[in-house]
Amino acid sequence: MKHINIFVLIFNLIFVINVSGQEDQLRLSSLGSCNLSFEDETNQISIYDFGNNPAGIVADQRVPWMRAISWSDYRRGDFRREMDPASRFQLHLQAEAVKLMSDKKSAFRGFIQYYTEDLRDVYRALEYEPYHDNFTSIDTTTGTFDYYGPQLGFEYGKQVNRFLSVGARIRYRLQDGLKREPTKTKIDGRMIYGDIGAMINLPRKMMLGLVFRPFTEQFRLNANKSFLLDYPIIYKYFGDSLLVKNEKVSTYNRKIADEGYTTDAQLIVPVNSATTISAKGGIFLQERQISENTSEGRRDIDDYGSVQKNGQFFEIIGKLHLSTLPIFFAASYSWNSWDSWARTPRNHKEEKHNYYQHYQWRRDINANRLHFGAEYFVVQNFWLRAGLIDGEIVPEYHLSMEEISVRQISGGIGFTFQGLLLDVAGYYQKSTPLSGEKKRENFFFIFQITQLL
Repeated sequence: MKHINIFVLIFNLIFVINVSGQEDQLRLSSLGSCNLSFEDETNQISIYDFGNNPAGIVADQRVPWMRAISWSDYRRGDFRREMDPASRFQLHLQAEAVKLMSDKKSAFRGFIQYYTEDLRDVYRALEYEPYHDNFTSIDTTTGTFDYYGPQLGFEYGKQVNRFLSVGARIRYRLQDGLKREPTKTKIDGRMIYGDIGAMINLPRKMMLGLVFRPFTEQFRLNANKSFLLDYPIIYKYFGDSLLVKNEKVSTYNRKIADEGYTTDAQLIVPVNSATTISAKGGIFLQERQISENTSEGRRDIDDYGSVQKNGQFFEIIGKLHLSTLPIFFAASYSWNSWDSWARTPRNHKEEKHNYYQHYQWRRDINANRLHFGAEYFVVQNFWLRAGLIDGEIVPEYHLSMEEISVRQISGGIGFTFQGLLLDVAGYYQKSTPLSGEKKRENFFFIFQITQLL
């Protein structure tokens, strides 16, 4: 079933006086985007950056380096859903390094990260993202959540010959959470993500990439006995209150296990010296198993329901660089289609009319945003950046929420000195409904220092 058809047309106008030899992760944020997980895709199109393919690390990373990063993210406002926090603050610390082997045909990257997060005044929710779950448990309390935990990642790539490169990546993350008051509900998470990739050099400088990305996620929820006598657990199905079951129990434990994979391909085609076209697309599958233990006994999957999600995605980017002008033009189109179903549990109490036995999501959405960015080198080793985003996004399309208006301004500065690169960037973002005066604000700041080796 076709669920969503997203059209995103992005124009990035990037003024480049000079390009630093070390590509950095801050350029994308300070040039008008909030995704720091990848390099500047519209300016540095590669199998490694655009395709997120570990097989391209040797071709992408030309020198070894070490890096320290710290970033914070703060969100607040009255434009929020019932179970969204009144405010959310994140702080991340990360250290990473890239090492090129002596033969220059293999490279290794490793990182370690620690983060802490504070979610204030969360009403009823017990899970980290209650609106992302088909079946979510809630109570009747309002409290503050604390989350924290480390993440480790390792990546290795090797150029087998002039035609073929291979690579692999693994990330392991732990997340601990506690709803401070009044329930003392504990939430523990464990996540493992893998990537196995290959890159093939084709004639006319074209490149083809293939990646298989398995993953597993597991979350455990343990509710404190003392509060359950006074605050009943409410089982809220599908996230939108179609079905709700109220039950008073003295103990409550819940386990959620997700498994799945994504497999995708990437293709980069240099049309001529000024134009490059890059495309990627693939399929994904996710399955969820839920089990519970309460003072009333254990529930099996038939009692509680089951979930499966699958779909396809595609994205294409075109870049134009006129040699007579220090300007890059880029346009992007993306498409996403997915099906998801959730089986109704055997035992339930209706809150509304039970008109779905097998609940399925189906919705087509079109949204667009404009991105503008500028980068100016005041002198060879000192630069300024600024960016603007204006448009619409769909925050939770699986809950049939309408589009919201988003506007973001960003900026950054950086310099290099004797192999040391320093970057500081930040942005302010405001989200509002298309009609109404409520708003949600987002303040983001990041500091990064890189030592070339």
